[in-house]
Amino acid sequence: MSNSKEGWLKIKLHNHTKWHRRFCIIDWDKAVLFTASKADTRYSDWIQLLSTITINDFEYSFHNESNNNLTNTTIEIVADNGRAAHYLQAETKKDCDSWLLALKQAAYSRVGGGIFGQSLEDTYRYSRDKNSLVPLIVRQCCDYLLEHGLTFVDNTSRPLTIIGAEVSVRKMEKYPSRKGFANKFGKSLSSLKSSMSKALQSNTSSNKNEVQTIDSSPLPSNQQIPRKSFDSQSSKQLQNDVDILKELLNKKESLLMELTKKYHEECLKFDEEKFQLNQIIQQYKNENIQLKKQLNTQ
Repeated sequence: MSNSKEGWLKIKLHNHTKWHRRFCIIDWDKAVLFTASKADTRYSDWIQLLSTITINDFEYSFHNESNNNLTNTTIEIVADNGRAAHYLQAETKKDCDSWLLALKQAAYSRVGGGIFGQSLEDTYRYSRDKNSLVPLIVRQCCDYLLEHGLTFVDNTSRPLTIIGAEVSVRKMEKYPSRKGFANKFGKSLSSLKSSMSKALQSNTSSNKNEVQTIDSSPLPSNQQIPRKSFDSQSSKQLQNDVDILKELLNKKESLLMELTKKYHEECLKFDEEKFQLNQIIQQYKNENIQLKKQLNTQ
């Protein structure tokens, strides 16, 4: 196995109730964590390090009865959409940080080097968890897309200026961007109807049958042309709005991917710096121990 990390860890898989000491090895090429009871034996279990898993480190100890063995040297791997949780425990905090960095690199290096690599829906669902480590920027982007992604219309939308039939007005009232125009058009149409009814009522005394014939007669062919023109232009405008919405959604999706990628890179950089700082701290501790020994001997 090329480019691998190996060593002894205590492991409790999701289908196990007890901890077991296992020899573990990470294969970067296959993105798999193999485990075995001995270093020179065949590997019996493995954990697939997919980009959809979530890897957490425990910065504090759990004191409840079910998790009293989880310390700050424990790593949690959440897989299968949160239905399975595996636990790895190292000897020291230094080893824990080293394994944590290696696991993240193996799982997420193929999707930009970050810490998520999962769908927007899974990221949003995980961000609602009170114990999640999802950053504020990702949570806000998810909230914005879910709230405005399907209803947002930008300033390029133009209101229609062609007056048509009542059926088209009722269709337009379903769209918020044209609600004002539909209301104005409805008022104009009602005032036009009242004017026509008053004009017709002045002639009802002379010939009622003629008035009824006028009211029930179909529209002339020259008045049917604007209706067809209105329907055609309304359909084109609706298609234009749909295209604009698709373009906006694509832009928001690309922006979210870019922000997520940057965050992934920053988290990976932070983990590396944290690992280096822990090494320096451990070095200072060792030097301090040696100095104390020298003072005691003197």
